[in-house]
Amino acid sequence: MSFILDTLQPRVNDSANSRMWLPAQLAGMTDSDNNPVLPISATNQQLGAITGSAGQQVASDFASTYATFVGASEPYTVGAEPDPSAPLPTFAFPQLQILGLENLEAEAHPPVPNAGGYDVTLELAFGAYSGTVNGIVMHPLSLTGQYDINQALLYGNAANPPSSWTSTLLHGTGQITIVLTACKMLASAAASISGTGDTRTVQVTVNSLQLVGVDASGKADPSVEPVVNVTNLTLDADLGGAEQGLIAIIENALQQPEANAALTQEVNALLGASDNLGSINQLLAARTDGVLDAILGPVAAGGLPDDTGQKAATAVDLYLFDRIRLALNDEGSSWFLPLQLASSVDPVIDPYVNSEIDVPDQTIMGLKYSGIVLTDVVLAGASNTAMPVPATMLNMGPITTTLTLGKLAGGPVRTVQRGTKTVQMAVPPVPPINFGANFTITQNGITQLTLTGALAVGIAGATAILTITPAGTSVDDLTITLSQATASLAASTTTVSVSLNPPNDNSGLQQLIQMLFSKPQVQNQILSVLNETLAKQAGDLSDQLSQIARNAIISNLGG
Repeated sequence: MSFILDTLQPRVNDSANSRMWLPAQLAGMTDSDNNPVLPISATNQQLGAITGSAGQQVASDFASTYATFVGASEPYTVGAEPDPSAPLPTFAFPQLQILGLENLEAEAHPPVPNAGGYDVTLELAFGAYSGTVNGIVMHPLSLTGQYDINQALLYGNAANPPSSWTSTLLHGTGQITIVLTACKMLASAAASISGTGDTRTVQVTVNSLQLVGVDASGKADPSVEPVVNVTNLTLDADLGGAEQGLIAIIENALQQPEANAALTQEVNALLGASDNLGSINQLLAARTDGVLDAILGPVAAGGLPDDTGQKAATAVDLYLFDRIRLALNDEGSSWFLPLQLASSVDPVIDPYVNSEIDVPDQTIMGLKYSGIVLTDVVLAGASNTAMPVPATMLNMGPITTTLTLGKLAGGPVRTVQRGTKTVQMAVPPVPPINFGANFTITQNGITQLTLTGALAVGIAGATAILTITPAGTSVDDLTITLSQATASLAASTTTVSVSLNPPNDNSGLQQLIQMLFSKPQVQNQILSVLNETLAKQAGDLSDQLSQIARNAIISNLGG
């Protein structure tokens, strides 16, 4: 799971990646009625009382301003004070939008295994971009809309006790824009398996979203409130123009810790609303399937394979392994094993060449043959290799399988990338696998006879035991280490033909040479040399497999 998160992180933060860039995914998010989810809009949101010394200052200034306003038309001195039954101003948003929720970058915390899969925390940083990027206007995280402020007051003749004064509710309204900075969003999610058997899928569910402040190092810290900056505020309170003097007081109050906490709580309530989380999870469901299909190809109609005998850390890991098993056998996937093998360039797997193989002395029908040397060895069609799903086993890291060679039906001619070059070849090649070489051999009879010629062997149904271990924190440093690749002819069928050079009219002699190369011990000796040669090239093969896998994944993720 860490591998997937670390692979996706730089790509969802890359504005040049048209497939994965997170702001574009969020900006295109729709609800069940196909309406855009962002920006989030709300009505009649109650912030509540502005508490603390800042709220008391707003209440006091409202009272003194109102006393001045009313006193201008009275013959006596007017006094006013906050109503003791509701002494603090209250704040509400009749109309509110949250802008900038798509303007963010993601950082994944290490996933934590649980009984059903993994718990994942994403740290989302706002204000990652400015201006317009890829056609999306990048707002800072901000609240904008209409607000209402209400202050309960008592007013009357200052010469009389306040208990005799008249109560009134002073109402103000206006437009407001609040920019939130030094903040991040913590998204708590879980990756689990939905369904059973061959219909399983990975389900990623966001359980909560929490707007929090950041510590001195810039890390998300739930104990710290975001910084509130009121960048625009108007006030219409019908105080004959005197209300303009209250604007700075209200701005200051909204930027105090008590108001910060209330604003943060309000934003979190909107972010955590069931319809908002539902839309996010709907997007995640589609994108999770889409990402896995892009990387591995869609699941075939037959569904996922049986998991008997498999050993994985979690059900999610096992599901991903099952998808890989299917992809390696799917002609339409860039993981298709014959395509992977055909793409190897150092060494080239198909055709695989070997300069010389020495064969031990042999005896056929009483005659001893010595000096048996094969040169210009070519093994063609080795990419006709299948990794049978039931025989591919996961053991908490290493993957072991028994490959079958030369049994797949020939595929179409495709363009195969080999490093900086391309070749045109059938993938998989038409069976059987063909082994060809020139030979020199000495027949030790009454007189010695040195023979030369060409050997051709068709091989169908050979097998190979393969053990590989994937490693790496992300696709960018993915390595696939080949620790075992041992071929066997025990279950194979071989067809041997030889031709002598120069041609020899003695058909019996040619048949003897053909019998020699048909002997299982001779064929196994030749195969043993090839196995040993491949073992010596295990490091190069590992590098090739790693690079091919990296290229396939990166290409399917848009870079």
